[in-house]
Amino acid sequence: MMKHMIACAKDKGLKTVHGQVLAENSTMLLMCSELGFHTSDDTGEHGVKVVTLPLDEVALHFTSP
Repeated sequence: MMKHMIACAKDKGLKTVHGQVLAENSTMLLMCSELGFHTSDDTGEHGVKVVTLPLDEVALHFTSP
């Protein structure tokens, strides 16, 4: 589902996908890493990571149906 969302965002002309993930949610953080998201600490909220995916770095294998 995340690959579909990324493909749709790219098709719509968005430049970046941003999200917030609880630092303890290691499964989600791993998935984001595998998809190419950059991860950093959220300076405004303790225990939260910010994930960012520049869509110009996304491989073309993310295609919408």
